[in-house]
Amino acid sequence: MNATINTPNTLETINENINVSVSISRGEIISNFEEIKKRVKAIADSYKVTVYTGTREDRQKQLKADRAKLRKLSEKLDEQRKKVKKEFSAPLNAFEDQVKDLISLIDEPTTLIDTREKEIAAEIREEKDQQIRAYYDEIIADEPEFSDPEFAEWFFAQIYVNSWANVSTSAKTYKTAISGRVDELVKSVATIKSLNSEFEEIGLKLVRSLRPLTEAIQTVKSEEAKRDAIIERERKAAEERERRLEMEKREAEEKAERERKAAAERERKAAEEAERKEKEAEEAKKRAAEEKARRAEAEAKAAAMAAENARLAKEKEEADAKAKAAAGATTSRSNTVVMAQTAAAGTVLVSFSEFDWNLLKQYCDDNFIGYTVQH
Repeated sequence: MNATINTPNTLETINENINVSVSISRGEIISNFEEIKKRVKAIADSYKVTVYTGTREDRQKQLKADRAKLRKLSEKLDEQRKKVKKEFSAPLNAFEDQVKDLISLIDEPTTLIDTREKEIAAEIREEKDQQIRAYYDEIIADEPEFSDPEFAEWFFAQIYVNSWANVSTSAKTYKTAISGRVDELVKSVATIKSLNSEFEEIGLKLVRSLRPLTEAIQTVKSEEAKRDAIIERERKAAEERERRLEMEKREAEEKAERERKAAAERERKAAEEAERKEKEAEEAKKRAAEEKARRAEAEAKAAAMAAENARLAKEKEEADAKAKAAAGATTSRSNTVVMAQTAAAGTVLVSFSEFDWNLLKQYCDDNFIGYTVQH
């Protein structure tokens, strides 16, 4: 849209036709300044070497009085300065007031022109903002990351730079900036997803909130490290539990084996004891049988011997009787008579070989049978 604005006078014409003409007469102030300066300097120098005497109160009064004189002189000089300044500045102040009145006349159209210029600038800026937004919408149209309108709107607000809408800013500037930020987000999202981490959403949340990609990756790795640490602790705890269970199982098995061996040993000892007792019983039984057999044999031998001795005794008795009858000897007793008398008293006189006597002797000793040995 092109428009031509006709004004009574262009700015160039105004500037050419209006010339500010000011005539300045150099003012001059005449005073006895040099004379006063010499006197004031003399007074000031005199006070540098003045010595006050008297009591402290006297010296204090003198000091205060001299200070008041000096201040009064200073005030008098300053009053003259103000008076001269006021009179000397009166033409300048009047000129300034006139200039200000002229400027106020110019400010009114200037303000109107400024308002109109700002309206045009706003229209141009609005139009450029629309172009910027249209380009942004075009760039993100095929990007899944911007499918959420709320996120797309938020992202645009975050990357938008006010200077993009300035007339002096080229389209290339904002297009490069927008494309770069969109590509950066898309690549960051792709990078986080390529990690194939169970903490992917944490990383995506960070990059989508425009946090640096390195921070997002570090956060994901940190979360993975925490997870791995927890898994490792749980693994070690499980191994420790399994180790304890295995140790308890082994200890229980060893205890059971010890108890089994102890029981087997007890059973073995009991069996050995039973076997020993059985053997002892069999040996005792065997000894008893042998003893019974020996006793029976001894008794049989003894009975046989007794019978034999009785026969012999009887034969000898008969022989002795015959001899006695024949000889008529009555003065002495023979061994045969003693034997007969002993036999009559329940005692048996038996003759044995040395071997048989040892067996019989053992039998008599074991059974408490008394005997008398005659050689």
